[in-house]
Amino acid sequence: MFDSRASGLSHYANKHMPQNELKPAEELSFEEALEELEELTARMAQGDVTLDESVRSYERGSALLKRCRSELERARGAIERLRESSSADAAEFPGEIE
Repeated sequence: MFDSRASGLSHYANKHMPQNELKPAEELSFEEALEELEELTARMAQGDVTLDESVRSYERGSALLKRCRSELERARGAIERLRESSSADAAEFPGEIE
């Protein structure tokens, strides 16, 4: 879905980089967090990870999911404020908008 080269992540780096060397989820953009979450999910679905790797991946995935949800909520709030602002502007000048 996303180009891993654009975010600086790669399947190899993500798979082989120790968990403590990954950028904190809170510092990732929505797109970076989503891409990493998709990669984690795909790797876990293949079933070729150890139990410990699965647990670490689940923990990381939970943090990434939280980040994605936070960014979506922020965007939703911004859109809602824009809608409210547009509605207020339209009510102020009802004859000018058609």
